[in-house]
Amino acid sequence: MDRDTWIFMGLVVLALIFVSIVYFSFSTSIPIGTLVFLLIPLIWNCIVKRRSAKYLGFVFDDFFRNVGLGILIAFALVIFMIIIELNFQVESSVRELMLRSKSPVFIFFESFSFPESVLMFFMYNFLVQTFGEEVFFRGFILRGLLNRVKKHFAIIISSLLFGAVHLPLLFIAPGLVSLFFVINSVLIGIIFAYIFVKRKSLIPSWIAHTIANTFALIFI
Repeated sequence: MDRDTWIFMGLVVLALIFVSIVYFSFSTSIPIGTLVFLLIPLIWNCIVKRRSAKYLGFVFDDFFRNVGLGILIAFALVIFMIIIELNFQVESSVRELMLRSKSPVFIFFESFSFPESVLMFFMYNFLVQTFGEEVFFRGFILRGLLNRVKKHFAIIISSLLFGAVHLPLLFIAPGLVSLFFVINSVLIGIIFAYIFVKRKSLIPSWIAHTIANTFALIFI
């Protein structure tokens, strides 16, 4: 196996360890479901097909440029969140949504003080949630679609699937905020998919996704 595949598998192992600690410490199975997004691409791509993790877009070529692009995208997403909050004051609705959906935000928010809670949530996103979502929806789903359909169709289909996994929010906490989260997920999915196609790397969207999700903690 090449370097990138070893690093990818090492991060998956760290994700498993982190999730195990969270599970046994806080008695929650929420992060375990998210691991499916990591394990399916790992098993199918690296074990069954014996491909490099590069196939999934897990590459470290032009690393610093990709990280910088991810930070830039995250900055734009944070500005967007601030504008939404200032104009619509959705903090209380977001808090209710996260509470009803038993988001890991509350696990860390209630168990740790600031800034430890933010650090724990960042680690959860970096190693599990956003890592898994980017690997699965961009590296696995989008990459597979690009081999079968035209680029624009692949981007749209993968983004709609990304939005579809957020649909349960509409049943957990019906309302405009949940609908906004679903629509926003589709739009963000399009942006991340387009970047993946252009850069051939998961690094920019992974970094942007992690920072944006962590920053959203301030709304809670």
